[in-house]
Amino acid sequence: MEDAVSLLFGKQENGLFHKIGYHNETFDITRNFFYNMSYYNTMPYCIVKNSTGDRGERMAAGLIALAFALFFLGDWNDWRGRRPALRLCFPAGFAALTVSAVLSIGRAKPFTDAVLRALAGLVALASLALLVYTLFFAIPAGDAYVRQGEKRPACTTGVYALCRHPGVWWLLFLYLGLWGSAGVPPVTGLAVTALNVLLVLFEDRLVFPARLSGYGPYRRATPFLIPNLASVRACFSRRG
Repeated sequence: MEDAVSLLFGKQENGLFHKIGYHNETFDITRNFFYNMSYYNTMPYCIVKNSTGDRGERMAAGLIALAFALFFLGDWNDWRGRRPALRLCFPAGFAALTVSAVLSIGRAKPFTDAVLRALAGLVALASLALLVYTLFFAIPAGDAYVRQGEKRPACTTGVYALCRHPGVWWLLFLYLGLWGSAGVPPVTGLAVTALNVLLVLFEDRLVFPARLSGYGPYRRATPFLIPNLASVRACFSRRG
């Protein structure tokens, strides 16, 4: 009898359940019954919650892969394809990357200190502003994203005097700021940065030399990614 009751209402394991075989009080039985039922009823909720989280992580990772596939396709179109419809690859990729970042919010632990968290938020906002400026305003957006496949001048002043691909740094700092302020996993920022470096290598070796006039001298005079003292001075002295 004791074993049957124990199977239904639970038995003492690590102090979690009362061994009710020696008790006849209704209170003990009821308490153990609802304790066990509440314990086991949380399991489906946990499974659903975890599977939803896994699905969200997979979706965010898929959107990152899609974004960079679109970036590569857009650059290939600029280099070889020259199909007008593929000029939409860059804005579509930018949108996919934005959605992936939103889906990644809260999947890691942000900074617990309020001051550090606020500073991380400021880093994220400043990096986003610099990224948007670098991609859309430092060079005419029409030249970069509308005149794909055409010869156009290379931008060599301002942020592009700092290094040839400053957007890599702004995107990295953006994800670092989102980690500290909003809990975006740091591995997400590292993956995005790695893919971004591969993208700019493709651009730097194949696409831009073929499409940007003056890119050869610019490449010899300006660092690829790591600024030096001369490029920092040039960044602030040659504003375009």
